[in-house]
Amino acid sequence: MINFPCTKLSFIVLFWFSFSALTAQTYFELKGKIVDGEQKPIELATIRLHQVTDSSLITSTFSEKSGEFLLQTLEPKDYYITVDFLGLKKHRSEKIELRNTILLPTITLIPNVGQLSEVQIKSKASFIERKVDRVIVNMDALLSSTGTTTWEALEKAPGIMLDQNGNILLRGRSGVQVFIDDKPSYLSGAELENYLKTIPTSTIKHIEIMTNPPAKYDAAGNSGIINIVTKRSKQIGFTGNANTAYTQGRYARTNHSLGLNYITPKIGLYGNISLATHQSFQDLNIFRYYKNDDLSPRAKFEQNSYIKKTNQSINSRINLDYYLTSKTTLGLGYSNVTLPKKDKVNNTAFYTSQTDLNKIIADNVSTSKFFNHSANVNMRHALDQKGGQISVDADIIQYSSQTDQDFNNFIYQKDNQLIYVDLVEGSLPSDIRIYTFKSDLNKTIQGIKFETGIKSAFTNTDNIAEYYTTIDQQRNINNDLSNRFIYKEWIQSAYVNFSKSIYGFDCQIGLRGEHTNLKGDQKGNAIKAPKQFSNNYTELFPTFFASRNLDSAGVHVLNFSYGRRIDRPIFQHLNPFASPLDKYTYYVGNPDLTSTFSNNFSLTHSYKNKINTSIDFSKTSNGINETLEIIGDIYYSRPLNVTTNYTTSISLDANHTFKKWYTIIPYVEFGNVKYKSKLYTEDLNSNGNYVRANLTQSFKLKKNWSAELKGDYQSDLVYSQLILKSFAILGFTVQKKFAKGNATARVGVNDIFYTRRASGTINNLKNTDANWNSTLDTRSLALSLSYRFGKSNIQKQQYKSTGAESEKKRIQS
Repeated sequence: MINFPCTKLSFIVLFWFSFSALTAQTYFELKGKIVDGEQKPIELATIRLHQVTDSSLITSTFSEKSGEFLLQTLEPKDYYITVDFLGLKKHRSEKIELRNTILLPTITLIPNVGQLSEVQIKSKASFIERKVDRVIVNMDALLSSTGTTTWEALEKAPGIMLDQNGNILLRGRSGVQVFIDDKPSYLSGAELENYLKTIPTSTIKHIEIMTNPPAKYDAAGNSGIINIVTKRSKQIGFTGNANTAYTQGRYARTNHSLGLNYITPKIGLYGNISLATHQSFQDLNIFRYYKNDDLSPRAKFEQNSYIKKTNQSINSRINLDYYLTSKTTLGLGYSNVTLPKKDKVNNTAFYTSQTDLNKIIADNVSTSKFFNHSANVNMRHALDQKGGQISVDADIIQYSSQTDQDFNNFIYQKDNQLIYVDLVEGSLPSDIRIYTFKSDLNKTIQGIKFETGIKSAFTNTDNIAEYYTTIDQQRNINNDLSNRFIYKEWIQSAYVNFSKSIYGFDCQIGLRGEHTNLKGDQKGNAIKAPKQFSNNYTELFPTFFASRNLDSAGVHVLNFSYGRRIDRPIFQHLNPFASPLDKYTYYVGNPDLTSTFSNNFSLTHSYKNKINTSIDFSKTSNGINETLEIIGDIYYSRPLNVTTNYTTSISLDANHTFKKWYTIIPYVEFGNVKYKSKLYTEDLNSNGNYVRANLTQSFKLKKNWSAELKGDYQSDLVYSQLILKSFAILGFTVQKKFAKGNATARVGVNDIFYTRRASGTINNLKNTDANWNSTLDTRSLALSLSYRFGKSNIQKQQYKSTGAESEKKRIQS
């Protein structure tokens, strides 16, 4: 039996007793006051405490509005202090013998005669930056992000592809964990797509891509982690940024956001709100050709669906950091997402057999409201000046939604005579709650960096499907489609990680263990018997990283990484409900899904950090994929553990600037994907090569003008039963900065030649051939304006991660 809340409470109580003992130690204090030449108090001067013997920095703080400051240390030794403030001469004290509390004489800072009246530091981050364990994509370096959303920004990152069902592929592989500011994104599939479309790219600082995350990260995500980092000030004072964007395709889309930050030496207060309206369309054509056992034609199904999608969203978050001491910070966080949406589908389909021709007209409307509330409390305490730290996080997350569906089906014979009408109404409430607790410790001991931590996560999901069918004005419950499903899961994990330089190699080795205990309960109804299932298992996940400079100057650098990963089923995929998409198409869940495991290898060579070449290989066992089955003439889509998947790729990216005004950023990836499995009545043995390439050209013009031309190409891609057809896209953007660089205006055209079309074929269907093509609202004109304001000068640390990273990604509706 899963009994998480009491255990979680025990963890929290045990930690806080330990923390109370840690913070109850005796401090030796140094007090003082900072003034200027007119004896006026100086606020936000930086005061640092150094040890006399080796000048090592012990701690630092900032002066209050009164000019007063307080420094604390645990050791009674000889120290000196330094005091800095912009435009004033730096002050260094004499030796201070700190054996008890000392009140220093008032410190007066005088003007620095050589100081410039104004100093501006300008730098431009590269579009792509590489670290040992991740690739960083800086969105501000990409002008074509103008007026786009975070969902659209993902596809501009190297190695990432988005499919028509809201799935994210990283180097040809699915199973990606998505985070926002080190927090889980709450959603997967179509719901993740809808949510990311409401976040303006203008609020994104950069995107981190980790194909092999270290052991401190949850092992979930076969293909790795994508972390979307939003803009957030780190500077003392009051700052803010406002962004607005308008995009016009066939339909209009808007994004507006406001971020405010207020940071003092004792508190950091951060708030952000985004408002978005999104309208789009999909013009979808589906073709299915049915055959007899001798492969002669039997019937065909041709359908056109025009889908109009509308949503509005409000995303808000607020975080508070309280700097208890120079080494200890307490934090609180709360976020809220409200996302109502409406999908209206007009279907016209023709079912033609040797004897019949039926025309089916369906008007389908789906309205839903999605709500999320998330609260976090955290603490971190610095153990030393070498980066040693202990931290703790506790999270409570609630995800709830209500979806209402109306399906109106009208069937006509070939003489256009109406022969059948039915109405299907569905009500689908869903409630998912996640409770997590984690604690991490890192410490450097004799040149070895040691990291360890624990985590406990409990998830409870409750899904109801209630369908009614009306035929000849008789409304009855549809027990074939109706049911209730409750699922509970508890994951307990621990990890250890060591980092050290050995014979010229920077090495990191880690091991993570995760124990999973789960229970599912399908309640049943008048025609379906109840069904329960449970399981528990323990798995180990090793990781290894090695980096070496191949020459003394570090011009050539070689990196290698390995990691074992797991991908657990999305919570809603375990729900056994059958949900109609139209009269001939159903989506069905699968409570028998089990976890997927992968082994990932990567070897990268970097030349001056400007030209990077990577070779990647991955083997995924027991892979979960969307599978498609024909029963009779009905098309069923369901997730299934079906495949062993092999993916091999080689990629190259570069970044070079000519004459300071022209920058070229090419990326090209060649890969091979293989899937092998038994699939219903068929044998799946698909194999294919693919190419993905993009070229970004930036032009720095006069008077703060700049421009960018960006092109992307994706070849055919094998994806389990599917072959996704090739496409290309071209965009152009112009930018102008003004108001001393604080304001930026951009105008861009996306998909100039309207070539971003989705299409593909479906293989391994019994006696059936199928394909589709789709047109989306991708060609558009985008205008955006952003403005930074406020006064600030000194950076302050922040803490943004939570303990619920992997659980939130597994939510989908």
